[in-house]
Amino acid sequence: MPDIKSILLKETNRIIGETIKIRRHLHKNPELSYKEYNTSEYISNYLHKLDIEHYTNIGGTGIIASIKGKMGKGKVIALRAELDALPIEEKTGVEYSSINKGVMHACGHDVHIAMLLSVAKILNRLREYFKGELVFIFQPGEEVAPGGATLILNDGTLRKLRPEAIIAQHVLPELRTGQLGFRAGKYMASSDEIYIDIEGTGGHAALPGASTEQVVIGSRLV
Repeated sequence: MPDIKSILLKETNRIIGETIKIRRHLHKNPELSYKEYNTSEYISNYLHKLDIEHYTNIGGTGIIASIKGKMGKGKVIALRAELDALPIEEKTGVEYSSINKGVMHACGHDVHIAMLLSVAKILNRLREYFKGELVFIFQPGEEVAPGGATLILNDGTLRKLRPEAIIAQHVLPELRTGQLGFRAGKYMASSDEIYIDIEGTGGHAALPGASTEQVVIGSRLV
């Protein structure tokens, strides 16, 4: 039985330069949620060069790819990364700084894409060492509601592949390189949107007692 860990480390070290190059290209060319057209095209072209089967336009700009192991049937495991950047002006001054004014990969999604493409490249070369199927999800619109995950699920393509587990790792600068963080239950915060209508009677500012002061009500509500 081959030492899979050693093989993976060897392959990782072999393409680390390419991984960095991918990440810097993506960082330089960020796109906002649901507008990741060039990012999606870049990913699709990369997968085409590796001859990896994939579906495009999933939930808009999303992509789903898959690699089947040569050792027969087994579990279906999915790995996931996000495509979108944030509406932030980059002022880092690095040579690969964003060229799209007011848009920046400030949440690490460029890193996630680069890692996932690199994993796909490595595991595509190592099909003979595993069974089952690996699914790669490139999700659009992670930063805004309703969220690209919902759109991908509604598309139906992922349901056909039926992954038994989905792994969606996220970079965390507080951890040292080579360390991973785990815990049971929720790890990071998430947010929901709620909408509240405050209804009342309008009036003149000179006679506040004759109307409902919605601004005061709203302030107290907050």
